[in-house]
Formats: sequence, C-alpha cells, structure tokens
Amino acid sequence: MFQPVKTKKIYEMIIEQIQEMILSGALKTGDKLPSERILAEQFNASRASIREAIRSLEILGVVESRQGGGNFISDYKSANWIEPISLMFKLGGGNFDEILEMRTVIEVEAARLAAIRITEDQKQNLIHLEQRLKAATSEEELSSLDQQFHIIVAEASHNVLIETMMRAIQAILKNFIGEARQSINTWAQDSGVLLTQHLKIAESILQGKSEEAALNMKAHFVMVVKSRSKA
Repeated sequence: MFQPVKTKKIYEMIIEQIQEMILSGALKTGDKLPSERILAEQFNASRASIREAIRSLEILGVVESRQGGGNFISDYKSANWIEPISLMFKLGGGNFDEILEMRTVIEVEAARLAAIRITEDQKQNLIHLEQRLKAATSEEELSSLDQQFHIIVAEASHNVLIETMMRAIQAILKNFIGEARQSINTWAQDSGVLLTQHLKIAESILQGKSEEAALNMKAHFVMVVKSRSKA
C-alpha cells in the first residue's frame, strides 16, 4: 500500500525554493538571480547542482538565461512552457474541435470581463486594431490581426490565467487559423463576416456592455462551429 520514501535530489530542492520565492513575491518577473558562485554558496550546494536547477527552470519557462547577462525570472507572456503544451496537445491526438470548445469556455468570459475592466490604453490598442482590420487587404494579414484581436481581449480581462491560457491556445492554433477562416468564409458566403463579428465584439467591449460582449463572442464561436459542421 505504501511506497518507499525517496530522498529528493539537491537540484530539486533548489528548484522548490526558487519557485516558493516566486509564489511568495520575493522574486518577481525580471529579477536577476545571483551568480552561479553566489547561489552555490547560499544553497551550500555544488555548482553542478545549481546549473542543473537553472537548466530545469529554463525548460519550465520560469527562468530566462541571457547570454552574457545572467539568469532572470521570466515574463510569463514569453515563457517557453507554451511549446511543451503544444507538443502534448499534438501527441495526445488533440484536434481543432477541442480547441474550439476550450476557446468558447475561456473567451466568452474574457469578453465579458474585458468590457468591465479594459483600461484607456487598452481601449486605444483595440481601436487601433479595429482600424487595421478594416484596412487589411490580404487573408494573411487578417489572420494575424485575428489572433492579435483575441489576445487583446484576453489581456483586457485582467485575469492572468485567462491571458496565459489564451497565449497557449494561440500557439497551438497557428496550424488551424487559416483553415478555420476559409471554412467560415465559404460557409457564410461572405468574406466580411468575420470582420463584422470582430467589430461587434470590440464595440461592445469599448462601450462597457459586458453581457453584450459575452453574447457577441459566443455568437462568434457558434458560427465557427456551424461552419465546420457544414463545411
């Protein structure tokens, strides 16, 4: 019934301490870690253990190593943990419909919160993106702006988990976005339908109409799902 107790390796204990310092706020995004020599002294550990711990934290996306500059606590927005999630999605046989389900759950609430919490700077970013969407002339440009639009909405929700999950989803979605847009345009027989929907979502957010923003975002995903079933 019980399993033998295993002694943790030194580098694992170092990792735990650094993670605990991040969670407690003692270490923040952008903070530079002490040199390898100082860390070895402070942890009373070998440099090899320090290097192994730092390397593991890099893989997790917690620490960023800058050539000639040292090791820093990563910005979660650029953390490379997104790549392992994308890989696990592919290895697990994930498909576009599963992404749609996840996005619907997250983005409907993101739109509602964005309408309540969006800042003036974020409003200006959203207005600027609206203008770029209207002026775009190629599908490639529209696809890129489409992805940016959904990230801006996630950021405006001011919920770190929502934004973090959206960035992970977007990384996975890169292989599907072109196919999805083509499917929608063909199904709707209207190349401007996506632009219209994005503008409706944006305007409801800018006007602070939270429930309307949520409904518009939900309608957007309902259309995406319908376009796939009829494609």
